[in-house]
Amino acid sequence: MVFFERFKKAGSTLQFIAFALLFTILFLRVNHQNMSVEKNIYDYYSESIVNDFDLNVINQVPDKERWQITRSGNWPDVHSNGIVTMWAPFFAYKKVMQTFVSEDNKKLIVLTRSLATVFFSVVTIILMVFLLGELFPGKNRGWVFITLSLTTSYWWFTFVQPGNADVTSSVFATFEIGMFFYLLKNWSTRSLFFFGLLLGAGLALKIDHIFYFILPVYLLIQYFLATRSFKATIKNGLIFSAGVLINLIPMLVNDSVKFGFVNYGYADVVNFDYYMLWPNLVYPSGFFNNCPIYFACFVGLISLLFEKKKDIPLIILGSIPFLALVIESFARIHHESYGARHWVPHFAIFAILLMSLYEKIKDVRWKKILFVIFIVLASGQNIIKGFSYILNYEHFFFGRNQWQEMAAWFSYQGITGLFANIFYFPEVGLKLRFMLPLVLICAFGTMKLYRYLAIEKKSILALVSVLTVYFSCSYLLITGLNLKYNQQNYIAYKATGKLDQAIVGAGPNIQSLFENLGTYEKLLRFYRYREDEKRVQVIEKSRKAYIQKAASEIIYDPVGFKESLLKSDGGFISDEIRDD
Repeated sequence: MVFFERFKKAGSTLQFIAFALLFTILFLRVNHQNMSVEKNIYDYYSESIVNDFDLNVINQVPDKERWQITRSGNWPDVHSNGIVTMWAPFFAYKKVMQTFVSEDNKKLIVLTRSLATVFFSVVTIILMVFLLGELFPGKNRGWVFITLSLTTSYWWFTFVQPGNADVTSSVFATFEIGMFFYLLKNWSTRSLFFFGLLLGAGLALKIDHIFYFILPVYLLIQYFLATRSFKATIKNGLIFSAGVLINLIPMLVNDSVKFGFVNYGYADVVNFDYYMLWPNLVYPSGFFNNCPIYFACFVGLISLLFEKKKDIPLIILGSIPFLALVIESFARIHHESYGARHWVPHFAIFAILLMSLYEKIKDVRWKKILFVIFIVLASGQNIIKGFSYILNYEHFFFGRNQWQEMAAWFSYQGITGLFANIFYFPEVGLKLRFMLPLVLICAFGTMKLYRYLAIEKKSILALVSVLTVYFSCSYLLITGLNLKYNQQNYIAYKATGKLDQAIVGAGPNIQSLFENLGTYEKLLRFYRYREDEKRVQVIEKSRKAYIQKAASEIIYDPVGFKESLLKSDGGFISDEIRDD
């Protein structure tokens, strides 16, 4: 607390130098050979809008991925594309700098997305610390940031797998939480409209934000109970909905352009054949197994339920990640990736739950000691497990030899190797030569954000207004460009002959065939390894039904793909293992 108070009183020049050093160190730590996530789709989207002025990434993906196109000639990806509004400025910088720096484009793409992720990670942390100060005034909150950095995979998806939308999404989630508490105290139709804009933008960025819509529902219910005016409540609901639609409609337009029919990208994920909540929580790649600190956060939520004077807003907010997992466990996908990635956007919620739990137990000595011991063990497990995961993905997913591999880190070679990995700073020269100007711009931006919140003590509404207006205008522009150039660029690319053997799919199942079959394959291998024949039979039945549906959605097949798919029961692509 003393350090933060002194830093707050320092001049803006000193604060800028501190942020510049912080950004430089964090960015230099990123490995330019880091692991991909989501098949690098967000890189492709960002490159496409900067270079081709559309969102059709068919000419961006590797040749082996061009085996299928949609009815409109797009690559059939199901992920949301709203992230391009936040990443495009970074990729535009890359395009300009490439005229001065001769370097492999793939390497520069990784550096660009890495800096974007580091920037939004720091922004999230600043917002989170400010939010904790609002909710727990006068309390020491620096330890929460340090604890969550050590015990969750937030660091992993900032430095090791930065090509994800989750860290960027966490900025919007934190703003949504801030606006929720702001509206509880400062109700106005203007604020409600911007809250709608914000949630619509979050939804365009990542589907997880749909669960945050429980917050405005609660606000409108409270407004009705306070005013007893049904008409005024409906009016406010319509104002909020108008804000949402401004960003939701362009998202649906872009999805319709992509697929050639009115469709939402994640339409194929719902699945009632098997339910994965328990595996998603406690199996080798389960959320509680990956990051035990989340269990402490869950205990924090439960403790809120047993308070005599219940904090309903905090209970509703704290339930969002767990509600999301309960519902997502009906999806066909399985969260086999490291570190509970789908909970990364909820970083601020877990900070609030952890802070709330600590405030309840801090005066009981033995509880506080157990809490500290738990954090130390969770930190060690999270760090060591992360580097063990790098060694052998399949052992991690299956739980095979996992703990033996982790134990190997406690040897002399393991400990020295662990520290060598932690303090690994690759390609320092290239990073400074290529990205230093943008690093300094990012440092200046975060310094201004810090001063705005910590020193000038301005409201969050002005920040949300700027963010949502920027996002909405950018996304509308991107949508307009996509409408104009998408088909034009597809026709030009088709003329090269590179799509002559591509099948055409028209439906929600065929569009993510490889990804879903890869997931089925991993699940089958996992349950066979565990000798769970009952679960194997359920998944095999679901897989066969899915293949039949996917095959029926093929409308053009120049290479006999449909026949091969049905004849082999998908076996000819069973080794296509995809990250979720």
